[in-house]
Amino acid sequence: MASLINSILDYSRLNNAYVELTYAWVALSHIRSRVLADIQFEAQESQTITWTEFTHDLNIQTDADFLIRAIDNVLRNALKYAGESCTVVISSHINDGNLVIDITDNGPGIPDDKLENLFNPFTRMDEARHSSQGGYGLGLVKQSLKLLGGEVSASNHLTGGLCISFSLPLPPMKAA
Repeated sequence: MASLINSILDYSRLNNAYVELTYAWVALSHIRSRVLADIQFEAQESQTITWTEFTHDLNIQTDADFLIRAIDNVLRNALKYAGESCTVVISSHINDGNLVIDITDNGPGIPDDKLENLFNPFTRMDEARHSSQGGYGLGLVKQSLKLLGGEVSASNHLTGGLCISFSLPLPPMKAA
């Protein structure tokens, strides 16, 4: 019950912009290391999580703790709902001046008609998931990305599984 109350309070703070972000330059490899170190404790032995690396490190200006919490939230959902032997792959690339972080699993995915509401608070994909199992998590992710100046979206793979994509603006590149 305390967890649900904390989630409601967090969502309210995010939704009303009562959060002070601390922007700093941070290497994407630092975010990657922290995320992988944290989530390994939650993964079962038969679950695999990997984050493919850039060919070079990328520095981004963001609130690292805020971004890491959003990624962790999506990863915990993937581990919980994609199956006991799931594989989760995190990849990142640059597209149209944005850093895109894709979190993809090989689970059953979500019905296409439910994808639009996935990031709304208290949205449940099936009746087996009741409110004691959460309900604000992906709503928190959406609000977090919005405060960071980015967006989050979800899609299903043709071969099965869900992909949650974060898109964060990068500062313009300076001419040399």
